[in-house]
Formats: sequence, C-alpha cells, structure tokens
Amino acid sequence: MICGECYRQKTEVKTEKKRDWFLVTASLQVVFGLAITWLLVWMVGFILTALPSSFHEGSVWEAFKP
Repeated sequence: MICGECYRQKTEVKTEKKRDWFLVTASLQVVFGLAITWLLVWMVGFILTALPSSFHEGSVWEAFKP
C-alpha cells in the first residue's frame, strides 16, 4: 500500500517540452508548393509558346480532314 501523494507522483504524466517544428515545416511546405506550382505553370507556358502559330490558329488541323 502507498499513500495518495506517492501514488500521484508515480502516476503523474511527465511531459517534456517539445520543440514546435510545426511552423517551420508548414512554412517550408508552402514555399515548396508555391515553387512547384510556379515551375509547372512556367513549363506549360513555355510549351505553349514554343508551338508554331499555325497550331494556335487552327490551320494545322486542316491537314487531317478527310
């Protein structure tokens, strides 16, 4: 048998002070997400501007009409 104070000390949950990495990881995820989005949009724009003007005008598809 143990007294109430000893029981509380034995069953007390001791929490260690954790470092708050949430702000660091969340901000890095936002930065990397924006960088990837910008890169994808830039690549699509680059590909669209690299296409010949006949493709944009629609005259390239006339060659495939029966």
